[in-house]
Amino acid sequence: MLDHEDEGQFSRLLERIGISRPVAPTAEALMSLHEAFSLAIPYENISIQLAERNSLDARTALPRLSSGRRGGWCYDLNGAFGLLLAECGFQVRRVTGAGSRETLGDFWIGSHLVLLVDLPEGPWLADVGYGDGPVRAVPLVEHEFQSAFFKCSLSKLGDGWWRYQNDPRASAPSFDFREDDALSGELARMHDWLSTSEESPYIQNLVVQRWSNDCHATLRGKVLTILTPSDKQKQTLPSREAWLAVLRSQFDIELGPDDAARLWQKVEHRHSRLAVAT
Repeated sequence: MLDHEDEGQFSRLLERIGISRPVAPTAEALMSLHEAFSLAIPYENISIQLAERNSLDARTALPRLSSGRRGGWCYDLNGAFGLLLAECGFQVRRVTGAGSRETLGDFWIGSHLVLLVDLPEGPWLADVGYGDGPVRAVPLVEHEFQSAFFKCSLSKLGDGWWRYQNDPRASAPSFDFREDDALSGELARMHDWLSTSEESPYIQNLVVQRWSNDCHATLRGKVLTILTPSDKQKQTLPSREAWLAVLRSQFDIELGPDDAARLWQKVEHRHSRLAVAT
């Protein structure tokens, strides 16, 4: 049962993504909600970079997503989207995923939270938390499909595993996930490791991503990459002012002055270390 505060957060979240609460939990409503969320709310690890309180409970991220002009990573985005879908009457399952398991191995099981939505016509994959993942929800059947200007696919791997294969231009090539909840404990393990370990890529580097109607943007540290159907442009942002302007204009992220100063210092330090290493 939702309390008054939760209801307000969901109303503000729907307002931010620019869509009305659906009349019924249909496939069309699921696709519309998924696309609106994907285009409105950025993928980002700013909370990890700033060592803010971070929880596997997506309710803690709702204020940031609904009214804070911020985004989050998969645990936040898919977690909050799952709560929103459930509030709209959908039957939602949280299942365990593994980003780039095909190349990085089983250690990464639990590094991605995935949503499956059970509709009368069968289960659907819903994933708004992979940065450059699917823009719209898709049926959970083996097939190839178009996601914006990316060509993607779903395939069975056996032993309960599925693979989402991303477009070759994507920064993250694939994620695997199980259709059951047999490995749910791995989500907590990897959430903790990715949030705190000095070896975690989320600790090491800022990453912000967002789909728009005609492009996909990635900010990695101070390097901005823009993908379009026919082009790829990359530039290193020359100053904190330019970097903050990109956060605002490209990703709809507004940082307070203290957070902006702390984060830019980390970004500059990381960029300098990488430049020396190469």
